[in-house]
Order: sequence, then C-alpha cells, then structure tokens
Amino acid sequence: MARAPSPGCRTSRRNVLGGLGSTVLWPVTARSDQGPVIAAAASLRPALDEIVPRFQSATGKSVRISYGATGTLVRQIELGGPFEAFLAADEESVARLEAKGAIDGESRVLVRGRIGLAAAKGSKIMVEEGLAGLAKALDGGGLRRFAIANPELAPYGRAAREALRRAGLWDQVSARLAVAENVGQAAQYVASGAADAGILAVASAVVPEVASAITFMPIPEDQHAPINQRMALLKAAGVDARAFVAFLGAPPARALFEKFGFAVP
Repeated sequence: MARAPSPGCRTSRRNVLGGLGSTVLWPVTARSDQGPVIAAAASLRPALDEIVPRFQSATGKSVRISYGATGTLVRQIELGGPFEAFLAADEESVARLEAKGAIDGESRVLVRGRIGLAAAKGSKIMVEEGLAGLAKALDGGGLRRFAIANPELAPYGRAAREALRRAGLWDQVSARLAVAENVGQAAQYVASGAADAGILAVASAVVPEVASAITFMPIPEDQHAPINQRMALLKAAGVDARAFVAFLGAPPARALFEKFGFAVP
C-alpha cells in the first residue's frame, strides 16, 4: 500500500490547499480564554469555516475548531484533550464515547455526508462514468496513485473502501493507494496532482480551490453505508460550547451545510 505523496509535488498549489487537511494540535495544559475547543471531523471544515464566523457575529462568542480524522479525535478525547463538543463523521465513534461516559446528554445526527470520484483536471480517467470509468483506467494502466482517507481512522475512508469493494475494484486500487490522514488531505492530494484520482467528500470537492482543479462525480449512496455524522456535547461542555452546538441546528448553519453538499435531517 502506497503512502502519502512526496513533499515536492506541486508545492505552490498545495500551500493554497493545505488548510483542508490540517489539524489543530491541542495542548495538555489548561484551556485558554479564546473560547471552547470543538473537535470536528475534517469533512466538516468547508462548512464550519463559514459557520463559525456567523456564530461569532450573531452571539459575540468565540469557539476554536480542532479538525482531524474522527478516529484520531476519539483517541485525543479519551486521552483527556480539552474539548467541549465532538462533531464526528460517523455514529459509532460517538457511541463509543457514550459507552465510556464521556458524553453529556443526548447526541444527535448533525448531517449526512456523501462521497464521489475525483480526478485532477487533464486526467484521462473518465470521471463522468463513475467507478466504471475508474475500472477502465485501471485496466488500461492509466492510474498511478489513488487517494482516500485512512479507512482505519476516517469514516469517509471506510465508505470509499466499501464502494470500491462493491465495484470489485479494491484489490486493484489498494496497491496504488495514497493514504491521507483525513478526507480533507485526500482532496489536497488530488487537487495538487499528487494523486491521479481519489474518492473525496462532496463537501471537500466543492471548495472553490479544489473544484477548479478537479473533475468530480458523486457515487450513488447505495454503494456504501450511510455517512451519518453525529455530534455530542462532552462532559466538560460550558455555556459557549452549548450555544455553538445549538447554533448548528439553526437555519443559517443548516443552509451552509446544504451549500457544501450535506443532507441536513
């Protein structure tokens, strides 16, 4: 299994896109006065980057978002990371924390995500044909590297693996994988040309800097288990974190989630 593309791949464009896959590192010391820290799946970053300023403008309160693969965030929470709420990319991770007594109150589904096949513009991969186009590229030797989020850590990576297995392509693709830490980083790989193609979150694919560099086709939702992204308050949640979680269900936030391709229950 191939790992991440080398650092030299199209550096200038990657610098522009780097924020998609980056993660805020949390300190072990006490919280600062800059607002509560919210642990959020990287797939939510495009929408949250617009929602957070709206929340701050509407309430005068501040929050800080720590993005990462859901599995990584769960481990950080279990190790005592200073988070007050968790916005996951699945339901199982929240259930795991709930079973350990880390959740305050009832969790709920925030959004349902979607995935799609992407290729760098100029690629000969027929993205408009979906996974059938990917099969043709594999048969013709036209695929060098294929990006997905790490299936062991990221629910979007698991959905990608499931869709590829259902299409009978996993064995061929797995030898060409560029495994990203999270789904935002997978988008970075494809948009920079470091990977020929990949399976991305719709939310990452519609970000202007990414959309201008790729071609994209959603994968039918019946090709993988639903990506229900659940959120919950953690035991340390204070007033500001509770206000932010409540705001995520308000019309302005719902509209922004829908803008980035999420289905909002």
